[in-house]
Amino acid sequence: MAAGSLFDVKNFSRLSQMAKRWQLIFSLMLVLSFVFPSTAYSRVSKSHSAIKRTTTKMVTRTTTRTRKVATTKSTRAKTKKIATRKRTAKKRPVRVASRFMWYAPINTSPLNPAVSARLGANFRRGLASRYSPQDLVRAGVFTHSPLRGGIRPRSQQISHLIIHSTETASPADARTVVKSWNHGLSHPGTQYIVDRDGRIHQTVDPKYATIHVNERRTLGGVTNDNSIGIEIVRAGSQKYTQVQLASLVQLVDYVQERYGIRNIYGHGQIQPSTRTDPVAFNWNLFSRNLATIRSATTQTAYKESLDEQG
Repeated sequence: MAAGSLFDVKNFSRLSQMAKRWQLIFSLMLVLSFVFPSTAYSRVSKSHSAIKRTTTKMVTRTTTRTRKVATTKSTRAKTKKIATRKRTAKKRPVRVASRFMWYAPINTSPLNPAVSARLGANFRRGLASRYSPQDLVRAGVFTHSPLRGGIRPRSQQISHLIIHSTETASPADARTVVKSWNHGLSHPGTQYIVDRDGRIHQTVDPKYATIHVNERRTLGGVTNDNSIGIEIVRAGSQKYTQVQLASLVQLVDYVQERYGIRNIYGHGQIQPSTRTDPVAFNWNLFSRNLATIRSATTQTAYKESLDEQG
């Protein structure tokens, strides 16, 4: 009995110690539960989740914005390229095939004085038709005052000679008139212009055409391609000078003989709807002077042929 009771006492003490230990553990757990409640943990986890979601949203928004910006930039760049192409297409000049030339080739190197003197004398006597316009430029019979633009190859045979007068707003010499013509590739001009001092200016060889008549208004089939134009310098109430008229007669005689022309008109005669030039021109006196030089030319040619036969 005594031994069994002692054993029971020992067991009881052990059990009580274990109970105290479990009690202590449960007490600690209870304390910990008060110190760190489950709601706080859930809040922390929730805040972590919210941060993650916010970060994800921010990253997504940033990515979306970056894509939008990139798309917008590329779209703008494409739009700019298209607009630039359109502007460039508008600015590009339309190329139209043109027969006009900026200048006509010519040799202007002077001939020796003896040859030049002989050509000049023959021109004044009406015996220069065998010489080319270039020869007469080189001999100083014609002054070279070139057209820049307004020149084109002929498409028809020369059959008409048209006489004009410049009729400038104020007095101007031949060179000034030619300069006033030289604007752009297609502009007016004649092959010859006779100045008031009698000097004959050649702007281009007559084998090239210039614009000196309005072909939509001309009569008798006259065009720029089948005609040669001669301008006489005049302005306002000026009268033609004697040396000017003499040079005009010599030039007309040369051109007629050189190119086999028989039709001579005033600008106003073949384009009466818009032109009246040559203004105050004495056609009767011109015809008599032209007949005189031709008669002298015939007599001179006859004399020269007799000399050669003798």
